[in-house]
Amino acid sequence: FLASAVSGSVILYFVVERTKKCLDFTVTCYLFHLLFCMCYGGFPLSIQWWITIGLSAACMTLLGETLCMKREMRDIPTTTTSGRSAGSRARVGLGTSLSRISSQVKIASSGNSSSKRQRLINFLSQV
Repeated sequence: FLASAVSGSVILYFVVERTKKCLDFTVTCYLFHLLFCMCYGGFPLSIQWWITIGLSAACMTLLGETLCMKREMRDIPTTTTSGRSAGSRARVGLGTSLSRISSQVKIASSGNSSSKRQRLINFLSQV
């Protein structure tokens, strides 16, 4: 049961990736396991089976949450290989797309709505 809990927690780490969702995923997996056991051999009445499944689910949840929490707590890189920060690169990309949008707005709008167009351009440049 310990091997299945460890392998399940590794699956949680790669598939779920969120600490809050680990318990839900674990309970869902073990409910499916219970359904398959019921289809195969009837409802499990042994107390040993329930203790084993309970301990396995607890180990899988705790180890999976620990792994996912370590992933969530990793530092986010703020510089790229070119030396520029990721934020400045995003601002440069945003500026070029805003200039394209403003030129499209100028083409699409009519002559009497220039103040509306200018307000839209000012608003988009602030974002």
